[in-house]
Order: sequence, then C-alpha cells, then structure tokens
Amino acid sequence: MTPKKIRLLLFSSVVLAALTLGAFAWERAQGRKAHDSIVALLASAKDGAEIDIAQATGFAWDRLHVFAPYTPASVIEGELGFAWPGAAKSGISGTDSICLLVFVANKQVVEQVKLARRFGDFAPAAGTYARDRARFRVTRRDGVFQVAPLAAE
Repeated sequence: MTPKKIRLLLFSSVVLAALTLGAFAWERAQGRKAHDSIVALLASAKDGAEIDIAQATGFAWDRLHVFAPYTPASVIEGELGFAWPGAAKSGISGTDSICLLVFVANKQVVEQVKLARRFGDFAPAAGTYARDRARFRVTRRDGVFQVAPLAAE
C-alpha cells in the first residue's frame, strides 16, 4: 500500500470515528435536556400543582409510558407494543431508585428519561398517556414529590 493510500485510509477512519462520537454525544445531550427539563418542571412545582409533561419536552411524541421501579423488560416491551432494546438496558428491573419515562412517536421510542425518584416519584403514575393527557398532580410526601395522574382524581 502506498503512503498516500495509508494517509487517506487513516484520515477516513478518523473522520468516521469523529462523526460516530459526535452523533452519540448529540443523542446523549438530547436525553439529558429532556431529563433536566422534567426535573426543573418538578422543582418549580408547588405542593398540589398540576404539571404538563408536554411543556417540558422539546421534541415530538404521541405517547408517554411511565414505568415504576422493578418493571421487567418484557413488561416494558409489552406495554410499548414492540421490541425495544433499551428496555433491558434501562436497568429499571433491578432497582427501586428510578422510574422510566419512555416517549413514543409512530411506534418508535424517541426519548427515554431515567428519573431518580428523589427528583420526583412517578411510580404512582405508572401507565400510558397520550400527549394531551400527560398531566399530573405533584404533592410533597416525606420530602419527595409524588406524581399522580390528574385522571385518577
């Protein structure tokens, strides 16, 4: 192989690696933004306030699936109605410290938020919500915000 071909191959490899890392970083930043927006919405809520999750998201979605701690991947995929590799990777099935919020559009997961229960406990709100119905009441119990669907009132 000539030195010119080696340099071209090396340059191409570096560009491909940079693009891959950039795409990964952008995807993580989007997820972090959704997480931070939901945490900020909860932090600004007063006891007894109503919150609308759609206001905290800057992306398109049709349904919100809320999963409580210890939910197995098979249950997550059953609720979603399709296979999703992120269900097993979420880690929710083995911990009681997080709830999982999964945003879906056109039968595809467009975003997931692993929310520590110390920021807001969505376990009482486990279920599926259309975008226009993803409204909840926030109440403070034992120093933690409990999040419950308005429809349950």
